[in-house]
Amino acid sequence: SCKRLAPRICKILPGEAAAVDWEAVETVPLLFRDGSATPPEDALLAREREREAERRQQRRLIILLTSVFGALLLLFVALTYRASLSVRNFKRREIAAKQVLEAIRGVHRLDHPCVLLPARAFLRMGSLREHEALRAEGQLLFYDSPRQLADKHVVFFSHQWLSFGTPDPLGVQYRVMAASLRRVIADTGWEEANVQVWVDLASIPQSKPLLKQLAVQTIACYCAAAHAFVICAPTTIHADTGEVCNVQSYQRRMWCRCEQLCHVLRKGTGTMWCATTEDDCRRLGELDSEWLMSVLRVFEGDVTDEGDYLSIVLPILGLYAELYALELKRRAQAVPWQSSPAAAAEAALCQVGSEERRAQTLQLVLNEIRGAKRGEIFPPKLRMSAQRLPPLPLP
Repeated sequence: SCKRLAPRICKILPGEAAAVDWEAVETVPLLFRDGSATPPEDALLAREREREAERRQQRRLIILLTSVFGALLLLFVALTYRASLSVRNFKRREIAAKQVLEAIRGVHRLDHPCVLLPARAFLRMGSLREHEALRAEGQLLFYDSPRQLADKHVVFFSHQWLSFGTPDPLGVQYRVMAASLRRVIADTGWEEANVQVWVDLASIPQSKPLLKQLAVQTIACYCAAAHAFVICAPTTIHADTGEVCNVQSYQRRMWCRCEQLCHVLRKGTGTMWCATTEDDCRRLGELDSEWLMSVLRVFEGDVTDEGDYLSIVLPILGLYAELYALELKRRAQAVPWQSSPAAAAEAALCQVGSEERRAQTLQLVLNEIRGAKRGEIFPPKLRMSAQRLPPLPLP
């Protein structure tokens, strides 16, 4: 040790250190209390045990601290995940509530004017004509609010297209429509001058895609505002596919189901007619269970364009929401199904149907929805796809 420290001592005390003969310096052994130069075995073992105990204590402390930190970390992660789920569920419920409210407003709002054709002009046409041609001739009537239709008698024609390019290439459906319109006017006692007709080819713009989309997404409001709903389903042949078109094929079409459902949920079945020939136009009466099941399962219907499914999600949602709101109100008041004063006044104005029958129909619809399997009425894929749709730009 002295030899190793010699260079340092020489630097600190250069004068004195120079006179020391470091080679002659003898080392003094380190003696323990018992006078020996080596530590006793018991002392070594005790020292080793003490060190081992210290190491174990350190490991325990490290494990304890690690466990506490891990538990706190897991608790933090769990709380953060739960909070994120709560926020996500809240946002999802908020978005769903906004969608439902917007759907309900959409049922009462005309995003596109209701375009009608006077009954006399319809009977003089001779065939179904496009919207643009009739508008150029000034034969169409435009209504911006459902309230403007209160004192009118609107006849809504629901039918399937008999070719891909035109709905009625041979004029079969027009002749049945004209005959059924006369029958409805005669049965209800309406004045022909106050009767107006809605039919898709004349009432929906055909050349402007944006206007056509606005009119299509407002079709639920058109159906609900109609005072008479006429199903036109003559037996004939599709011009392009060669398939038989009749009442059964009509009932398989998604748009036909949608139009029926929109009218049934607002007016019931008392204001519905079914025309299969020029001489056969009768009131539809009560829907049987099979017909009702097919009408409620709108999204299982056949379409030419798959994108049409998404265009009716919000209108159908709004009508179902109104139905459930009516049911909740009925439960809160603990009274049986009954019509509102506004609905009763509307029925009196239409002079068709029965409010009691309408209430029974709505109860049947509600029971059928409750009894259906989950996802049967509103497929989950359609709900997810509808949430990703961007808002429709207004012109």
